[in-house]
Amino acid sequence: MNVGDVKGAILDDAVRRANPLSALELDAFCGYSAVRIASRFSKPGARLVSVELSDLRSSVVRSVVAHAGLSDKVTVVTGTLQTSTDEIRQAPLPTKPLFSQRPEAHRTRNYHCG
Repeated sequence: MNVGDVKGAILDDAVRRANPLSALELDAFCGYSAVRIASRFSKPGARLVSVELSDLRSSVVRSVVAHAGLSDKVTVVTGTLQTSTDEIRQAPLPTKPLFSQRPEAHRTRNYHCG
């Protein structure tokens, strides 16, 4: 999904207001949101864990994040929440949603914990 300038501004504002130490992104697609989120972190050591089901898209996201110089702030995990729990637990995660692009995508791709 393309975030674009309008949704991007909303996302930027949400990151600034929440001022998170960590964030979790589901369905990374091409990495645009990951770059926007990580580049707006203001706390030292803040991290984003971005989960993508597709191996190809995960590779693209890693490349985009690296090109933006944000690899130290973003961890890209390939899989679902169910299959990637150990990798995701290595970073502290937020306790409330920051922003959601497509909540239905998480249900249809079996993104859940439990």
